[in-house]
Amino acid sequence: MLTRLTDLTERLTAAAARRGEWDQAASMAAVLAVLAADYPVGTAAAGSGDEGEDALSELSDVFGLDALDARLLLCACGPDLDTNVGLAYGYLRGVPGIAAASVGLTLELCGLAAGTADAFERLGPGAPLRRHRLLDVTGTEPWPARALQPAEPVVAALSGAYPSDPVVLPMLCSPPPLVLPG
Repeated sequence: MLTRLTDLTERLTAAAARRGEWDQAASMAAVLAVLAADYPVGTAAAGSGDEGEDALSELSDVFGLDALDARLLLCACGPDLDTNVGLAYGYLRGVPGIAAASVGLTLELCGLAAGTADAFERLGPGAPLRRHRLLDVTGTEPWPARALQPAEPVVAALSGAYPSDPVVLPMLCSPPPLVLPG
């Protein structure tokens, strides 16, 4: 996950730079400095091989997500994975404190304009991320301001934890050992 969060940190820095000078620039700079220290630039290219990387790749494989869908999912999960990402989102959205990812901010971080057909196809009701219930779009605000809510098992998997669904957990069992002849 280190590699992915490094990439997200770089995207947040670029988004803050696009907004120029503002009252909370010093606070945003402090949050970005913490993120940069936690996820140093250069680790994204080198790759860390940590379990979160594999989890996002596995989720992408299982649900047929392309690289852009995987990036959108990571952006939506960012505040649940690191509080500083949530603080950066709050500053960028003009919301005090920790904020969830919004449709508009997530699309911006992924290089898509919110008012395009591609954006709606990626986050609309028929999109793979929503169809497979990996995340939901909540609220009644205009489309770009609506919050993205990732499913808890997705956040757990990306953090490296085994997501346990209370309905499925009692049904899990250990597979019997396989005995090979010879």
